[in-house]
Amino acid sequence: MASYKIFTITPNPLDPLSFYRAMGPFRRMRSECNFEFVLPTEVNWSNLTQCDLVFAQRPFRKEHLAALQLAKKWGMKIVVDYDDYLFDLKTDNPAWRTYCQNNDVKEVIKRVVDLADTVFVTTTELKQEYVNRGAKRVVVVPNGYDSKLFPYAKQIQEERSKIVLWRGSTSHVHDCITVLSGFERLITENRDWIFVFMNQYPWFLSRNYPNVSFIDGMETMDYFEEIWKLKPAIMTHPLSNCVFNRCKSMACFLEATHAGAAFVGPNFQEFDRPGVVNYEAENPESFYNSINELIENPGLISRAINTAKNYVTTNLELGLLNQIRQKEFLKLING
Repeated sequence: MASYKIFTITPNPLDPLSFYRAMGPFRRMRSECNFEFVLPTEVNWSNLTQCDLVFAQRPFRKEHLAALQLAKKWGMKIVVDYDDYLFDLKTDNPAWRTYCQNNDVKEVIKRVVDLADTVFVTTTELKQEYVNRGAKRVVVVPNGYDSKLFPYAKQIQEERSKIVLWRGSTSHVHDCITVLSGFERLITENRDWIFVFMNQYPWFLSRNYPNVSFIDGMETMDYFEEIWKLKPAIMTHPLSNCVFNRCKSMACFLEATHAGAAFVGPNFQEFDRPGVVNYEAENPESFYNSINELIENPGLISRAINTAKNYVTTNLELGLLNQIRQKEFLKLING
């Protein structure tokens, strides 16, 4: 089989977005699909034309656009990947300053989408938004779980810790605040449970609670190992109800399944999956009820975990999803 070179552009090859959407999946594709992914130190016509295809993950800077324009001049096919709807962030999201405050960034993304032969996205709702923006071809490639990367996670952990785990960042503080009264009620009523906030200190809680703890952020692989060792019974990732969040992917569901935890997420299309326990977005009482029912009924936790593991293994294993990428790359290269 011929080996194909993919000229790869990514804002940060080491961050969690690249782990899910670029360098993480490409690690498997190098060996399983016979692709070579080239991270250039500089962009010029000579470097570009040594490759068979250009791939750009979340391109939003002017230099990203310039590179893709140069590639198009030399007749190269272009695939871009967007994991978020970057045209519509709320002002309470710190990323709004990067993507929405300056209309130049929106214009760059619009022109990138116009140039792209194919746009990869994470969700069906996100696909529709980019179709509405005029993308020629949009292909849904969900975030996947790389089982080969975590052999230890195949071990069965029968005992779960009485831990409810939330992981997020400054971007998710407002999301958490939308169900805060339900969260604090759970903390108050379940003193024998530990509520762990990861990566973002919970300054937004109304007071200090003895059964609340904080774990600082860490590198991606350390994070996956840490949440598996914690053995949380429940993981949750509340989201406010807006276009941006309804288009978001379910990476947090994959992480909960990896940790062996029941996952509680909003009633959005992306989270309508076997094994997910849904609550009504921005409804603190619904959020409380969904988690409290799991706390009071450990059998429901086990059932959710087993259902989720079966679903992820069958539908979201990274090797399966990389076949979608491979098919699209080869179609453009050989077309």
